[in-house]
Amino acid sequence: MLPLHLLRFEFRYQFARPVTWLYLVLIFGQGIWYGLGAHSQFGNRLLWVNSAANAYLVLASPGLILTVVACLLAGQALTKDLEYRVADYAYATPIADREYFLGKLLGTLLTVFVLALAYPLGTLAVPLFAEGINGPVPVGQLLDGFFMLLIQNLFIIVSIAFSATVFTRKMTGAYVAMFGMVLYFLVSNLSVGDDLPNDLLLLLDPFGVGMVRNGVMLMSIADKNTGYLAYPPMLFINRILWLGLSFGLIAQAERQFSFMTFRETTGNDKPVLNPSKTKNSRHWLAWRKAFSFAPVYSPPRFLLLARHEFLGMVKQTAFRVVVAFLALLLVVFATMLFDNPNFPAMLTTARLTALREPLVIYVGLFLMVFSGELVFRERTVNIWAIYDTMPTSTALTMLAKLLAMIGVAALLALSLGATGVLIQVATGSYPIDWPLYALDLGLGAFLGYVCWIALAFVVAILVNHRLASHVVSVVMLMVLMLAPRFGYESAGRWLYGWLPGTDAYSELAGYGAFASARWAFAGVWLTVAGVFITLGLWGYNRGVVIDFSARVRQLKAQFSWKYASLSGSLFVLCIAGQLLISQHDYDKPATLLTQTKQSWAIAEPLALQSKSSVIAIDNRTIALTIRYKHPETVALWQQAVSDALRRGTALFGTYPYDHLTLTEAPSPTETTRSLPGHIRLTETEGWTADTREPKQLDYLVYVAIREVLKQWTNRHTAPGAGLVENSLVEYLALQVVKERFGLDRLRDRLAQRNKTYDQQRRLAADFEPTLALSSGQTYVERDRAAMVFSSIGEVWGDKPLSLSIGQFFSQKNSAGKPTSLTSAAFVQHLTNALPDSIRFLTTYLTERPVFDVSIESVYRAGDAIIVKMNNQKWADDGLGTLTAQLPADAMPLVVLDGSGREIYRKLVWPTSQNLPLWLPELPTARIVVIDPLGAWPDVFRFNNRRVI
Repeated sequence: MLPLHLLRFEFRYQFARPVTWLYLVLIFGQGIWYGLGAHSQFGNRLLWVNSAANAYLVLASPGLILTVVACLLAGQALTKDLEYRVADYAYATPIADREYFLGKLLGTLLTVFVLALAYPLGTLAVPLFAEGINGPVPVGQLLDGFFMLLIQNLFIIVSIAFSATVFTRKMTGAYVAMFGMVLYFLVSNLSVGDDLPNDLLLLLDPFGVGMVRNGVMLMSIADKNTGYLAYPPMLFINRILWLGLSFGLIAQAERQFSFMTFRETTGNDKPVLNPSKTKNSRHWLAWRKAFSFAPVYSPPRFLLLARHEFLGMVKQTAFRVVVAFLALLLVVFATMLFDNPNFPAMLTTARLTALREPLVIYVGLFLMVFSGELVFRERTVNIWAIYDTMPTSTALTMLAKLLAMIGVAALLALSLGATGVLIQVATGSYPIDWPLYALDLGLGAFLGYVCWIALAFVVAILVNHRLASHVVSVVMLMVLMLAPRFGYESAGRWLYGWLPGTDAYSELAGYGAFASARWAFAGVWLTVAGVFITLGLWGYNRGVVIDFSARVRQLKAQFSWKYASLSGSLFVLCIAGQLLISQHDYDKPATLLTQTKQSWAIAEPLALQSKSSVIAIDNRTIALTIRYKHPETVALWQQAVSDALRRGTALFGTYPYDHLTLTEAPSPTETTRSLPGHIRLTETEGWTADTREPKQLDYLVYVAIREVLKQWTNRHTAPGAGLVENSLVEYLALQVVKERFGLDRLRDRLAQRNKTYDQQRRLAADFEPTLALSSGQTYVERDRAAMVFSSIGEVWGDKPLSLSIGQFFSQKNSAGKPTSLTSAAFVQHLTNALPDSIRFLTTYLTERPVFDVSIESVYRAGDAIIVKMNNQKWADDGLGTLTAQLPADAMPLVVLDGSGREIYRKLVWPTSQNLPLWLPELPTARIVVIDPLGAWPDVFRFNNRRVI
């Protein structure tokens, strides 16, 4: 017989707790977060923001937050009776061990399933935050993914965590399961979109995420928008394996569980010590003193109360779990999720302190909820009648709680700072910037935490209802965090706790003009926090929750002119602070950036070091000077620039100047620029690269080639010729990457360009010019150009294309006609140089073609390999409207062996008729790939690779 009464009790108990509703909000937010991630990672201009594909990709994984919540609820289901010391009563009721076990398990599963409903609901809100086309709501696909994917994965998670709790007879089992799953989830996310190498790994994936992603990739564009996923057969085998394992764990846990053994071996119940029989009775004596009738404003009593509240907070398992979770997130963000995509970067102090921003939502929610819980703690555990009889004033009682929570915030800030220092020490990322840590922990973190705590306290006190205050606090926190995304230029100065220049720190120039602005804002917000604390002192309620009318009478009775005068004085200080901010333009980031740039121009000569050398090229010497703040990569820059000067001389002729200066510049205030004889390269362009990984430092070579070649192209380029000024050197720089670092690195760089171009194209609200007509559109002249010229090189050959570019510049310069260095002139030059059979390649410069090239199937037939391909092609009108065209484009097709080595290459002409292509029998052939470099502007690049 199913214990329905226990199931109902467990379900009602969980949803009577405010933290459960907080879980609901977080899971809803995760739905938005993961929906945006899926749209960014796999979306394109032909996929709707709310496509069916995005729904399946999101629901395939339970995600970070939902995994943590499921593990915590599963672990607490059996241990909370012991924590609240009601196990003796519960176990004495006329209920069997099995009924109790099943009731707790089913109640937890029902709670987790109901909470999980917020996950797909969050995905429905994604169109509010993402740019793109919205289609009909995929209700059927969301339900299909919810029941076929998410529910099963949650059952696996709860089963493992619940069983681990029984086996270890402690909450520790659930924690171990939680951290194991979180680590697995974070690591698996690093290979998003990649095929797993073999079927065994697919079966060992507990959530089946890889198979779902592979299935989504095989869907056509139309099916991705509106269709249902055809689940791969391997997924059903995976489900049988993991669901069977889960049922087996539950069965074993049920056989092992008993009231006697679970109760006796947990060690959670501690005996109550008799103070008269304890050698060290200091704690008991302290409480005797606490209850003595000393003056109500006694500082020792105040500090004792604050210490008691502080210890009560930090000793909670929830606090320790949260701190460990935040420290783990910081490590993962620093080493995995926020890895620099361009080069292996040193984990500098500035980079680690900047990671406070992705963690701010977790820290804010923790502080707000725990602050509210502390206000209501005596009422929650029903000891208010004893606690409120203490001979202390109401003000001291509230201020002790406030001071305790501020101590918790300080401990949290120090924990995150210590984690950052340990990361730097463990990875050998020196030097450690101790002043920056102190500034970040003090001004950037701790003072902000104090502001949030004060807000949470006043909300809890004035609302005077535990659940409602949590809801109000979380909503206000979300508004404060999200508002800067919607025009902080005008709203920033009115956002409580907001500090300007959070993302404007430079290791060269510091915060610049933002430094004084941040202190001014911090002073204002601390004054506002003082107003909140004063209101809290006035409205703090000792006793039970009372109705609204009685609450109003209580507030009137507690009113005092000392509160009014204090809050009034603080309010006047706030007004004065706002006037100061307005007078100095501290609320205008653009002005502060200008001031920072001006101050850096004065400080630059003394702030940078210099290193000079002489480069000999073709019987002439060029003086090279490097001015830098970070010395680690100076030798690499020196070699890269020297090679770039030689490459430019071979392509374009004599270097036009007798010197070249390379200067490191602060990134928030400047952009990388190539001036006559001078290159200003921002600090984010490779100065902080980790030189211990030389094989991944191709980005430094690429940047050096790109900017040095501009010393030639910028000299005689006609105004508005973005193709000649930027696109040609982009292609030439990437060719050097291929020559020195191999095809794999070039493929990675082109994948970056394709992703950036697609994202920028979706965000751009204006007309997109063709490459031949672009002037100042960086995402066209660099990102799209990198793909276009690479695709031309794949068909014609990189060597003839590079020689043709060099001939173009040498012919035009020798003619003494700088105005002839135009984009139109290069298009004509390329048209004349190309063979007639591939002259269609020039349309890539004058049009905006978009492709969807796919391999439908690959199989062996006799002594041949049969490949069926499909190619769809559209023309973009520059405003996002696509018109279908008949494809007639040549693309390379390659065959790889089992180790990924290329063994065969052929130029093919895929059409829209799905015609078969016959390849020779290749015994070691394993994979067929069309467009292996990823050079064509393809809307969906995941279906051009098939295993034979």
